Amino acid sequence: LRLGVLLYQAHLYKEALEALKLLLEAEDEMALKTAGAAAFCLRDWKKCVSYLERLDADKDADVLLMLVQSYLAIPDTGKAEVAIKKLEKLSPDDYRVFAAYGCLYLLKSRFNESVASFKKAIEKGDNSASTRLNLASALERLEKYPEAINYCEEALKLAPGDYATLLLLASLYTKVSRYDEAEKILEEFLRLYPNSAGAPKAREALKALKERKK
Repeated sequence: LRLGVLLYQAHLYKEALEALKLLLEAEDEMALKTAGAAAFCLRDWKKCVSYLERLDADKDADVLLMLVQSYLAIPDTGKAEVAIKKLEKLSPDDYRVFAAYGCLYLLKSRFNESVASFKKAIEKGDNSASTRLNLASALERLEKYPEAINYCEEALKLAPGDYATLLLLASLYTKVSRYDEAEKILEEFLRLYPNSAGAPKAREALKALKERKK
């Protein structure tokens, strides 16, 4: 167990999971929690859930938060909602609860509720780029483009060069006819992610913007 914990603390997540294998089979609580955290850091959401669901997590905010984020990423909105409600009972004023509800409502296409939840999270102290990006996404779906741009720009300041933020901001600038700014964002995206899955569409969008000037 000690070796597994030390490997986890050293960010050697795969090695930690291997070291904890026997204890996991024995349902050791600390081993399950450490393995769940390691899988979470590896973004192996289903494996994370497979470990953490074996714990009695109703009074452990850290475990519930990992479960919430994993369920949202899978996505499994039913289990996510149950876990969020449990987390809310433990920490009703925690900004992470409101951010989680925002993500849940975004997945369910309940955009007005999503916006309200994300704004509440920010009001409660959420300084993350991800919440601002998600809020911008919800506002975009409501066609509130200027407000979406404000939050997307904030997200980019907090996480410069972020893949999803650059793509969303370029799209938003284009929708409000801020073409020069959209061009700059797409050029930055292609400089940072030239071989990414989003690169072909970004090149097409950039080409279309440049052709407007001819």
